[in-house]
Amino acid sequence: MARRFAREAKGTKDFLKLRTSETDKVRCGQHHEKEAVDEDVKSRIAFGATPKEIEEYRKTYAVSGRKGVVQKDLQAALARWEKGHWHTDAFDIFTAYLELGDKDQAFAWIDKLIELRSTWLIWIYPAN
Repeated sequence: MARRFAREAKGTKDFLKLRTSETDKVRCGQHHEKEAVDEDVKSRIAFGATPKEIEEYRKTYAVSGRKGVVQKDLQAALARWEKGHWHTDAFDIFTAYLELGDKDQAFAWIDKLIELRSTWLIWIYPAN
Protein backbone atom coordinates (compact mmCIF):
# COMPACT_ATOMS: atom_id res chain seq x y z
CA MET A 1 0.00 0.00 0.00
CA ALA A 2 2.61 2.50 1.04
CA ARG A 3 4.76 1.73 -1.97
CA ARG A 4 1.80 2.66 -4.16
CA PHE A 5 1.87 6.13 -2.60
CA ALA A 6 5.56 6.53 -3.37
CA ARG A 7 5.35 5.35 -6.97
CA GLU A 8 2.29 7.43 -7.75
CA ALA A 9 3.86 10.47 -6.13
CA LYS A 10 6.59 10.33 -8.75
CA GLY A 11 4.09 9.99 -11.59
CA THR A 12 1.58 12.70 -10.80
CA LYS A 13 1.33 15.73 -8.57
CA ASP A 14 -2.27 14.76 -7.75
CA PHE A 15 -1.45 11.30 -6.42
CA LEU A 16 -3.31 11.86 -3.16
CA LYS A 17 -6.44 12.75 -5.07
CA LEU A 18 -6.02 9.54 -7.07
CA ARG A 19 -5.57 7.36 -4.01
CA THR A 20 -8.41 8.97 -2.11
CA SER A 21 -11.08 8.97 -4.78
CA GLU A 22 -12.94 5.75 -5.59
CA THR A 23 -11.17 3.52 -3.07
CA ASP A 24 -12.04 5.79 -0.18
CA LYS A 25 -15.62 6.12 -1.38
CA VAL A 26 -15.92 2.35 -1.04
CA ARG A 27 -14.45 2.51 2.47
CA CYS A 28 -17.03 5.16 3.34
CA GLY A 29 -19.86 2.96 2.09
CA GLN A 30 -20.58 4.90 -1.08
CA HIS A 31 -20.58 1.75 -3.27
CA HIS A 32 -18.06 2.54 -5.99
CA GLU A 33 -16.57 -0.96 -5.94
CA LYS A 34 -15.92 -1.31 -9.68
CA GLU A 35 -14.11 2.02 -9.85
CA ALA A 36 -12.09 1.20 -6.73
CA VAL A 37 -11.04 -2.17 -8.13
CA ASP A 38 -10.05 -0.54 -11.42
CA GLU A 39 -7.92 2.02 -9.52
CA ASP A 40 -6.27 -0.68 -7.45
CA VAL A 41 -5.54 -2.77 -10.55
CA LYS A 42 -3.89 0.24 -12.24
CA SER A 43 -1.80 0.81 -9.15
CA ARG A 44 -0.74 -2.84 -8.94
CA ILE A 45 0.20 -2.87 -12.63
CA ALA A 46 2.29 0.27 -12.08
CA PHE A 47 4.17 -1.66 -9.41
CA GLY A 48 4.90 -4.53 -11.77
CA ALA A 49 2.10 -6.97 -10.96
CA THR A 50 1.91 -9.78 -13.50
CA PRO A 51 -1.31 -10.65 -15.34
CA LYS A 52 -1.52 -13.77 -13.11
CA GLU A 53 -1.27 -11.61 -9.97
CA ILE A 54 -3.97 -9.27 -11.29
CA GLU A 55 -6.23 -12.25 -11.98
CA GLU A 56 -5.60 -13.57 -8.44
CA TYR A 57 -6.45 -10.12 -7.07
CA ARG A 58 -9.71 -10.01 -9.02
CA LYS A 59 -10.65 -13.53 -7.85
CA THR A 60 -9.88 -12.70 -4.22
CA TYR A 61 -11.94 -9.52 -4.46
CA ALA A 62 -14.84 -11.37 -6.09
CA VAL A 63 -14.87 -14.05 -3.39
CA SER A 64 -13.87 -12.13 -0.25
CA GLY A 65 -14.24 -8.45 -1.12
CA ARG A 66 -11.89 -5.73 0.00
CA LYS A 67 -11.31 -7.42 3.35
CA GLY A 68 -10.01 -10.56 1.64
CA VAL A 69 -7.64 -8.53 -0.51
CA VAL A 70 -6.32 -6.65 2.53
CA GLN A 71 -5.83 -9.90 4.45
CA LYS A 72 -3.89 -11.38 1.54
CA ASP A 73 -1.77 -8.22 1.20
CA LEU A 74 -1.16 -8.31 4.97
CA GLN A 75 0.16 -11.87 4.79
CA ALA A 76 2.50 -10.88 1.95
CA ALA A 77 3.75 -7.84 3.90
CA LEU A 78 4.33 -9.96 7.03
CA ALA A 79 6.31 -12.46 4.94
CA ARG A 80 8.45 -9.64 3.51
CA TRP A 81 8.96 -8.32 7.04
CA GLU A 82 10.30 -11.69 8.18
CA LYS A 83 12.89 -11.64 5.37
CA GLY A 84 14.11 -8.12 6.12
CA HIS A 85 12.84 -5.15 8.04
CA TRP A 86 11.85 -2.42 5.60
CA HIS A 87 10.04 0.74 6.59
CA THR A 88 7.50 0.38 3.79
CA ASP A 89 6.64 -3.16 4.90
CA ALA A 90 6.01 -1.96 8.44
CA PHE A 91 3.78 0.81 7.09
CA ASP A 92 1.92 -1.64 4.84
CA ILE A 93 1.32 -3.90 7.85
CA PHE A 94 0.13 -0.96 9.96
CA THR A 95 -2.34 0.20 7.29
CA ALA A 96 -3.62 -3.33 6.69
CA TYR A 97 -4.34 -3.89 10.38
CA LEU A 98 -5.98 -0.48 10.55
CA GLU A 99 -8.22 -1.21 7.57
CA LEU A 100 -9.12 -4.60 9.06
CA GLY A 101 -10.15 -2.85 12.28
CA ASP A 102 -7.44 -4.35 14.50
CA LYS A 103 -6.40 -1.14 16.25
CA ASP A 104 -4.20 -2.89 18.83
CA GLN A 105 -2.03 -4.43 16.11
CA ALA A 106 -2.08 -1.17 14.14
CA PHE A 107 -0.70 0.72 17.14
CA ALA A 108 1.89 -2.00 17.74
CA TRP A 109 3.15 -1.43 14.19
CA ILE A 110 3.19 2.33 14.73
CA ASP A 111 5.53 1.58 17.63
CA LYS A 112 7.75 -0.41 15.25
CA LEU A 113 7.74 2.49 12.80
CA ILE A 114 8.83 4.79 15.62
CA GLU A 115 11.59 2.36 16.63
CA LEU A 116 12.80 2.36 13.02
CA ARG A 117 12.57 6.16 12.95
CA SER A 118 10.64 5.67 9.75
CA THR A 119 9.91 8.62 7.52
CA TRP A 120 6.63 6.87 6.62
CA LEU A 121 5.24 8.20 9.90
CA ILE A 122 4.45 11.46 8.11
CA TRP A 123 1.61 9.62 6.32
CA ILE A 124 -0.19 9.02 9.61
CA TYR A 125 -2.53 11.85 10.42
CA PRO A 126 -5.98 12.19 11.97
CA ALA A 127 -8.99 11.64 9.74
CA ASN A 128 -11.39 14.50 9.21
